[in-house]
Amino acid sequence: MPKLEEVDVSHNRLDVLPASLLTGKGVRRLDASFNALSGAALTGADEVSGSRIEELLLHGNEGLDVDAAALAAMPALRLVTVSGGADALRARLRAAARPGAAVPEVEERS
Repeated sequence: MPKLEEVDVSHNRLDVLPASLLTGKGVRRLDASFNALSGAALTGADEVSGSRIEELLLHGNEGLDVDAAALAAMPALRLVTVSGGADALRARLRAAARPGAAVPEVEERS
């Protein structure tokens, strides 16, 4: 059976992302857009440090305040999408990133 690389849980009523989705060994793209994710939706930085996710789609979640430290702890993360506050998230990611670590691109989508 091939490894699961893309997971689409968009357009559901999820209010939190299970750690297993963020840390799944083969998952590289997670679309969690258009849910009911809130400020506590992402697991802590310690729990996601082994994540292999490269693209995390979070746009369409009203009121989502993304934990920049958790995102900065995801070593493979290249892209995060949000519906608002992209500039603020970029600044928080730069502040939370380890020295010399790459900072993921933040894209604003509606």
